Amino acid sequence: MLTAEKKVWKTPNGGDYSIVYYFDEEGHAADKSVATNCLCVEYDKDGETVHSERAYIVKGGVNHGR
Repeated sequence: MLTAEKKVWKTPNGGDYSIVYYFDEEGHAADKSVATNCLCVEYDKDGETVHSERAYIVKGGVNHGR
């Protein structure tokens, strides 16, 4: 079950990597294939949070609620 994905890259808010955590509609960890929302967290090289944002997963992509 894939409930989180890590990507090493220079993130938009100055982080060194990001992790996307996947959840179901009740807020429980869920497999990416059935998740309805996610928490996108950017971290610096020391593991400190730089930025985090919750997003809804919609067919065809992610809706950041903007």
